[in-house]
Amino acid sequence: MSKIDISIVFPLLNEEDSIIIAKERICNILDQTKYSYEIIFVDDGSTDNSAKIIKELCENNNKLRLLSFSRNFGQEYAVFAGLQHSKGRCAIYLDIDLQERPEIIPAMLENWENGYDIVCIRRKKRKDSFIKKFTAWLYYKYMSHLGMKEINNLANFTLLDRKVLDVFCSFKENNIQLRVQVNWLGFKKKILEVDREKREVGKTKFNFKKLLKIANRSIVSSTTRPLYLPFYFSILSFILFVASLVTFIVLIFTYNSLAYVFLILLVLFGLSGVILFSLGVLGMYLAYNYKETRNRPLYIVKEKVNFDN
Repeated sequence: MSKIDISIVFPLLNEEDSIIIAKERICNILDQTKYSYEIIFVDDGSTDNSAKIIKELCENNNKLRLLSFSRNFGQEYAVFAGLQHSKGRCAIYLDIDLQERPEIIPAMLENWENGYDIVCIRRKKRKDSFIKKFTAWLYYKYMSHLGMKEINNLANFTLLDRKVLDVFCSFKENNIQLRVQVNWLGFKKKILEVDREKREVGKTKFNFKKLLKIANRSIVSSTTRPLYLPFYFSILSFILFVASLVTFIVLIFTYNSLAYVFLILLVLFGLSGVILFSLGVLGMYLAYNYKETRNRPLYIVKEKVNFDN
């Protein structure tokens, strides 16, 4: 049996200002519990002093670990790597900005002791910018429409029991999406609600481009419904074509010079738009299928600190 009860996984990218604060806060919380623990920092290709700071902390505390990637692979892969290297009877992954208050960890552990295999955190309120709130609302609204209502407003703050970890870490998929795939696992799950606080230190690394990429990957990994959209658009296109044909005939018989212009515009902007959209959807799925078939490693570890060989 493992000597470690809890593994804390912190993915990070250029978070030199947050590391010590997060470490002190988590240690203060866990030191007041009966559990033994380890804290795994996964440096996702930082270009600041993040790795150096963590190494210095590791020298004075054997509960701290560092996994350093050879380059930036993405937050989801950093969490996955931390979970694969964890030794605890359960693991908790969360963002190092601590916007979801870590003081809820004892409540998560209590639910775990009561038999829940997965304990998730759902955001009640968000102290974010209007744009961040709007894009989050749009993303979760669309995912709910695709049948993924369970992930609505879930944070990257989750506890997984060891038996869940063993199953999840055996995944061979290249496209790792934590919220989607943890929800797919099943098991006995509990959801706790907290307010999302304003970020106090540092800046978020998620710009609109990265958020859009995450949304695309979430859709591809969770559902095939978008592949049916071209079929539905073809039906709509046929209906519009019939209606336009009738309009064209009426314009011809009324000697309207706009008839042929109307037909040209219909073909150029109507049918070509449907075709391009359909190719875009198919291309998105084909691209991710290509990434899966390459079978490259999900991440490359450049350095390990305080891990037993």
